[in-house]
Amino acid sequence: MKTFSIKYGLFLLLLLVPVAMSAQKDVRKSVRKGNKAYQQQKFSDAATSYQEAIEKNAASKEANYNLANTLYKQKKWDESIAQMNHYLSIEQENPVNRSAAFHNIGNATLQKKDLQKSMEA
Repeated sequence: MKTFSIKYGLFLLLLLVPVAMSAQKDVRKSVRKGNKAYQQQKFSDAATSYQEAIEKNAASKEANYNLANTLYKQKKWDESIAQMNHYLSIEQENPVNRSAAFHNIGNATLQKKDLQKSMEA
């Protein structure tokens, strides 16, 4: 009976692995679609694609960072800052990426004419 439970558990695990891998492919596909739209300066389309990727995987660092930059390009300063802060909550390991995020927050607050917060960022 115990052997049956182990085999059944392993079987279920093997069924779930392709589902997880498929979801990652979908996230990557949405990010690539967003990158292409961003390069073509279709920022609204890019934002939609990045949001789709985030819906599939909320912890996608690339999708969150790119969405924040896309919001910046659309002059949605407050949304860009909020999204970049969310990215910072996800990106805890790479100091270069974190410094780029803080730099972008500073630029967005500067665009808002909030000089004090810009210097703090």
